[in-house]
Amino acid sequence: MTRRPLPLQALALLLSGTLTGCAMESAMLASVSPARSGATADAAGGYASNAGAIGAGGGTGAPIQQGSGLKGGEVDDNADFAKYLSYLQEFQGRGVQPVDVSQRFQLRVTDQASLSVPNALVTIKQGEATVFSARTTSAGRTLFFPRAYTETSTADYTVSVTKGSVEATASLSHDASGSLELALPMQRGAIAPKLDICFVLDVTGSMGDELGRVQKTIRDISGRIQGLAGSPAVRYGLVAYRDRGSDYVTKVGDFTTSLDTFQSRLNGLTAGGGGDYPEAVNEALTQATHAMAWDTGESLRLMFVVGDAPPHMDYVQDVPYSTTMLQAASKGIKIFPLAASGLDAAGEYVFRQLAQVTNGKFLFITYGGTTPHDVGPVQENNLDDLVVDIVRGELQNLE
Repeated sequence: MTRRPLPLQALALLLSGTLTGCAMESAMLASVSPARSGATADAAGGYASNAGAIGAGGGTGAPIQQGSGLKGGEVDDNADFAKYLSYLQEFQGRGVQPVDVSQRFQLRVTDQASLSVPNALVTIKQGEATVFSARTTSAGRTLFFPRAYTETSTADYTVSVTKGSVEATASLSHDASGSLELALPMQRGAIAPKLDICFVLDVTGSMGDELGRVQKTIRDISGRIQGLAGSPAVRYGLVAYRDRGSDYVTKVGDFTTSLDTFQSRLNGLTAGGGGDYPEAVNEALTQATHAMAWDTGESLRLMFVVGDAPPHMDYVQDVPYSTTMLQAASKGIKIFPLAASGLDAAGEYVFRQLAQVTNGKFLFITYGGTTPHDVGPVQENNLDDLVVDIVRGELQNLE
């Protein structure tokens, strides 16, 4: 295929470093049909089982040297929300599913010392009906978009927050927006840093060399993350996706604490399939959000989605990304999409929605300090540093 270049090369360079020899074991990954038939977590193997044995094979790309110099930028659309709303309103493209986020409540949960409380359960009711429920992020935050979750109503909202046996309540006006901080009557104490990190990767046919590069370089950034303050306990998960009409649509490798196992699963992938420009992004997000055994306890939950194509929005029996991103937010999963070269305007719109709704950031590659994306002036940095800094910032909220 001659279509879009290098989404996985982008990640490979992002994860710059050279992999030294390590024992590779073969791994099984779930091959999930377009109808999502029976992808379930395998308690023994730690990842989804249904079909598709994948060997330990490797990639064919040349090793990437450290200091490759790939640059990128990031946008936090919640930090400049007015600008983001203007971007949404001015978008004229197709192939997206708008979600009304214009009314936004930023909720933050703290303890008595104003320390953030992650993984608190926030429940919002309108009368007796629960309209929203979500886990807070590492910063103790969650976002509530009334117009995305509820029909027009004149009833105000009741907010309750629980952490263990401790609870706090407040109210929100149905026609307001803004920020609300709820302090729980507790002392948070130290939190042992734990991370669930899921990589969602496009592995279509034009990506062979780039997949090989990722297979050779993933260990470097993993080592940097595990070397951060507090030596976080990390579980790694993997969702690879192609498109309908390929030999598989998604393959799910559930979370594991073993970097060798994760490396083996990654090495078992080969590039193939695809075809037209849009890909099975909807299916990949559904599997990453629901087929993965995310820790529902005290772990922080991060998803990095790497691609350069928008989702197919014309498939039947497909859950749209706009539904799944709200479900991810309710689980306290923060999504950080990385736009590789070739991502069009519709893809940018979708990727930015994923990031904004889940309190993540939109990442993108830059070329000579510029980008084709509609993000304004760019502050350019090394992409691998951006990703490590994201994880570092999440962990600092636990200190």
